[in-house]
Amino acid sequence: MELDRALAVAIRLGDEKSFEDLVRGMYSSVHFVAKEFVGNAEDAEEVAQDTFLKIWERRRFLDEDANFKGYIFVIARNLALQRLRKRKMNTVGYGSECLELEIKTLEAFDPELPIFMEETRDRVREVVRTMPEQRKKVFTLSRRLGHSHREISTLLNISVRTVESHIYKAMQELKDALAKDCAFY
Repeated sequence: MELDRALAVAIRLGDEKSFEDLVRGMYSSVHFVAKEFVGNAEDAEEVAQDTFLKIWERRRFLDEDANFKGYIFVIARNLALQRLRKRKMNTVGYGSECLELEIKTLEAFDPELPIFMEETRDRVREVVRTMPEQRKKVFTLSRRLGHSHREISTLLNISVRTVESHIYKAMQELKDALAKDCAFY
């Protein structure tokens, strides 16, 4: 949070290097969220670029006490909404109804959600890193690589029951860690 504040101040003062760091650090997240909204990579690219352009153009108005990442996602959401509304004006019939539903969904979007998801992914990675080596292997093979319990058992030369036990303990560890984290929200 302190880093966001320092970055916002630097950008507000016109520091181009800080702005480039922001773009480098946030571009893929903004592009991902924009693509979810607009449905295609080309429009998402434009929304992401326009988002950062708007931040730079309005840098003098940045509030370092506000949620900077949330502000970025609000801009992306609003630009995606504009793009969908333009698309709707050029669409008739069933396609128009689908776009209207997309617009309503987007209007209800909480800009904190991508930040929360990113923090949760980071926390999961952190918890997995601290797991005993065998549990970490089993969890990774199961949840990240999609192997079945039997496949993991064969790969690691352990019983299926041991695989199940490791996955259960890993999930319990994650649940406990995330429950503690959520108590602060």
